[in-house]
Amino acid sequence: MDTGDRCDRAECGAQALVRAQFAAGPLFFCGHHWREVAESATRAALFVVNEQEVPAESSMLPVA
Repeated sequence: MDTGDRCDRAECGAQALVRAQFAAGPLFFCGHHWREVAESATRAALFVVNEQEVPAESSMLPVA
């Protein structure tokens, strides 16, 4: 996902943080809308990419 991906829920427009891949194609969700559908969507999806929780240390890698 990149910063141009937006939530697919009608009239939301927030940055997508979750991509759920279904047989028919992907759906993108902001954090708020993902929490509303997470349980059922996770069961139906082929896989889910959730970028809401990025470990803090990933942005603090030492520079060689």
